Amino acid sequence: MPTEALPVEDHPAGMDVQPRFTARHGLWLIAATLLAAALRLWHLGEWSFWVDEAHTWRDVTWPLEGGSGFLGTDRGKYPLAFLLLHGLRSAGLLGDDEFSLRLPFALLGIASVPLLALCGRRLVGPTAAVVAALLCAVHPWHIFWSQNARGYMLVFVASIVVVDRAVCWTQHRRKRDLVLGVLALLVAALSHPTGLILGVGVGAFVLLLPFAGADGQRLLLVAGITLAVVTAGSILMAKFGPYQEFMGSKGTPAPLHFPQTVAYYFRPALLLAALGGLVLAGLWWSSLRGLLVTCMLLAPFIVLLAIGGSLVKATARYAFCTLPLWLLLAGKAGAPWLEGARAKAVLRTLPAALVGAIVACDLVTETIAYHHEQFGQRPRWREACTFAAEHARARGGRGALRVLTILHPPTAYYLQRYHWTAEGANMYPLVDLEALLRSRIEDGEGPAGAEHQGHPFLRQQQAAADSRGEALVVMVKLPELAEIDAGGAFLRALQEGFELALYLPCWVGPKDESLYVYVPRGER
Repeated sequence: MPTEALPVEDHPAGMDVQPRFTARHGLWLIAATLLAAALRLWHLGEWSFWVDEAHTWRDVTWPLEGGSGFLGTDRGKYPLAFLLLHGLRSAGLLGDDEFSLRLPFALLGIASVPLLALCGRRLVGPTAAVVAALLCAVHPWHIFWSQNARGYMLVFVASIVVVDRAVCWTQHRRKRDLVLGVLALLVAALSHPTGLILGVGVGAFVLLLPFAGADGQRLLLVAGITLAVVTAGSILMAKFGPYQEFMGSKGTPAPLHFPQTVAYYFRPALLLAALGGLVLAGLWWSSLRGLLVTCMLLAPFIVLLAIGGSLVKATARYAFCTLPLWLLLAGKAGAPWLEGARAKAVLRTLPAALVGAIVACDLVTETIAYHHEQFGQRPRWREACTFAAEHARARGGRGALRVLTILHPPTAYYLQRYHWTAEGANMYPLVDLEALLRSRIEDGEGPAGAEHQGHPFLRQQQAAADSRGEALVVMVKLPELAEIDAGGAFLRALQEGFELALYLPCWVGPKDESLYVYVPRGER
């Protein structure tokens, strides 16, 4: 039997099975890495910071210790990404712009492409691993997190190592594989709370391990009980665990939101190809490796569905750590075509060629959209804030500005970048930033109701702006505004007393990320 097709469990004990790449594999892998680098460095500094990246900037510029220091916040429980940026910035290796803050994660994203192939070949073979690397290179979701100043790429890299060491452990039972896997799990958990989802899959596998090889009915019963226990434990952990600030920012439960976002971000064609690859790889769940793969894929999805239907709105990004496995299995479905092309037997591998073409076209099409009309899947805050500052200067006087914004962090980054530091008060003397629309409505300042919630608040802000010679600008995203503007009273008052001065469209699948910038009527 060829080495590539030989299941790990069938190799002699103690033999370190790592199928080798051929020279052709190496050329494809170099091509995948170069393509990944081009797509992740292209436009890296062009996209505006979205709210989470602006939060990263806030946390990086805060002092580390003290009563209001970073380590005393909720993010101090998963500090690796922030400490990485803080250390590089303190050493003078990074600037304060978007390109600099995203660059470490872009480099991680580029490195993760060959790493996926190098580690994945143990599970699916070298050809499939190379195909997986090619798919990863053009996957728009992977590109998004590679171009993001957040800890998700650390989670992605850690998940590759966890899966690789777990596969190796099923063969050798070596302590070093167990230790490395646990360390990778810790890196994932300390990089972002969603890294804990990896632990859900590993935990389910550990609980089911004593029953591996049992008859189908018994294993199915035990698996059902195990998933119920893991799910219940995860819900309790989410409800009473240490990440309450993180959980509290995710909105109300929405059972359909998780499957909808899974379809959009993972891509249906890729998921279907991965299921085909699961069969081609012979990873039946009654086998040891099959049980591992099933647990790592299924358990996180079941847990997130349960949390999304009972506690908070759960999105597909919480399952980002499972993407390496989906890519490897999809690579297995496309591998026969690459092997057939090498052997000049394309007709025999036509189904695999069609699968590969459909998946590749879907990913490439979405990647093109990501780099063009989706603007990196981010609202265009830089353009909105540039317009606001120019509008204030055009009115003459001191050029002072008052901004009412639905999202404070990105507005503060672009208009008062050092807002969270001690020197922030004097950094932009011509900008008097007030980004309190969301907090004032949520805190109930002013009577609630259609008559009073919107118009008096706007009138109050206009009077304050006039008394200080400030230009008043209102920036909103309609979906976020709808969440806190019950009945639409504020929006109606805004549209009556203000005019739309700038519209910055940005649609990411079904989600509206467009920005609407209003100024008082007659000021344009």
